[in-house]
Amino acid sequence: MANIYSRLTKINDATGRSQYISDPKRQEEILLHKSDLEYGWSVIEEFEKIKSNSDKENWQARELVVALPNELSVDKIKLENVCDNLVVELVGKNREHEYAVHWNKERTNLHVHILFSERERVQELKPKTYQRDMWYDKDTNRMAKANAENAELRFKKAEIMKDKNGQVRYDNALFSSKDIKFKSRSFLLEKQYIIQGVLKGYGFNLEVQENSTPYLSQKKLFKGASAEYLDTAKQYNHEVKQYNQAVKEHLEIEPEQKEVYQEMRSVLEKQIKKENRNSQSFSGKAIEVVRDIKDYVLDLVSTLKKSIGNIIEKTQLGDWWDNNKDELIELMEDSESLETEKDRMANFVHAVDEVIEDQEKTIEEIEYTKGRNRNYGPTL
Repeated sequence: MANIYSRLTKINDATGRSQYISDPKRQEEILLHKSDLEYGWSVIEEFEKIKSNSDKENWQARELVVALPNELSVDKIKLENVCDNLVVELVGKNREHEYAVHWNKERTNLHVHILFSERERVQELKPKTYQRDMWYDKDTNRMAKANAENAELRFKKAEIMKDKNGQVRYDNALFSSKDIKFKSRSFLLEKQYIIQGVLKGYGFNLEVQENSTPYLSQKKLFKGASAEYLDTAKQYNHEVKQYNQAVKEHLEIEPEQKEVYQEMRSVLEKQIKKENRNSQSFSGKAIEVVRDIKDYVLDLVSTLKKSIGNIIEKTQLGDWWDNNKDELIELMEDSESLETEKDRMANFVHAVDEVIEDQEKTIEEIEYTKGRNRNYGPTL
C-alpha cells in the first residue's frame, strides 16, 4: 500500500515562489492553478517587513507539497475537489493562499504545491477615527487651539483617519498573529492524517508512515535525478509496494508480529542509507534484500492461510529474522563479485524453502493426528 508523502517548508519570498509554481515555462506541466488572494503576496511581504521592523529576510509564507494519486490526473473536476478539500482541512478558509498541481517530466509523480500565509485575514477592520476636532495653524501646520487666530478645522471628531497616500488607517491590522501550529512538531504528523482522511473520502487508501510503522518507505523520484537513479528507485519502489502489501496481510492474521517488522524496517532503512552513502548512488542490493524478505513473508502468509488453527509458531518470524538479519546486512555491505552474491542468495533461498517444507510437514502431521483422534473417538 502506498504511503502519504508531504513536505512543509518556510518561504522568504512568497511573490517569487508564487511565480515559480504557476509559471508554465518553469514547470514540466501544470494541470491546475487556483488562488484565493484578497490582498496578494506583495501586501503580505510588506506586512511582514513592518512586523519584523527590518528589511532583512523574513518568513512570509509556508509551502506544503503533497503527493497525489496519479489517477487524479484523468479527472480534473475530482482533482480540483481534492485540492480544495486539502486546502480547507490543512490551511483553513481565511488565509491568503494559492495552489498549483504539477506533473514531473516522466509523469510518475503528481503533486500539489500549496502556498499559504500563516496569518489569518482579519474579518472586520475598524477604521481609525479622530477623537476630537483637529485644528491647525494655516501657516505653520502645527496644531492650534479651536477658533484661534489663523487656525482652521481640518479634521472633525469621528471623521475617518487616512494616511498621506489617502489610504484608510485602521485600529487593527490586516492580518492576525502567525498561527504557531504550523511550526509545531505535532503538526508534522497531524497533517499526514489530515491528508489521509481527505484522500480516503475520494476512494484512495494510503498509509501514514510513522517512526513506529512496520512498512518500508518508498524512494522519492527527484526532479532532475539521473536516469540510473530513477530506474533503480522505480525497481526498489515496486518491491517495497509488494513487501508492504505482504506485511499488511501478515499483520491482519498475526498483529502481534508488528514489533518484529518495526525492527526489520529500522535495521533495513538504516543500512540502505549507509550503503547509499558509501556508494554515492542508490544501491541495487537493497532491491534484492527487500525482494527476498518479501518472498519469505508471502510464503509465510500463504502457509498461515492454509492452516485453519494456530499451527505456525508465533515466534517463527522473529526467529527467522534473528537468524537471517546479519546475512541480509552483509549482502548490502559485501563488495565481493556478483557470482558470490548469487551463490549466497541461492543458499538463502534454499534455507527458506527448507523452512517452508518443515512447516508443511508440521501441518500434515497435525492434520493426521486430528484425523486419528476423530477415528478413535466415541461412537454414537
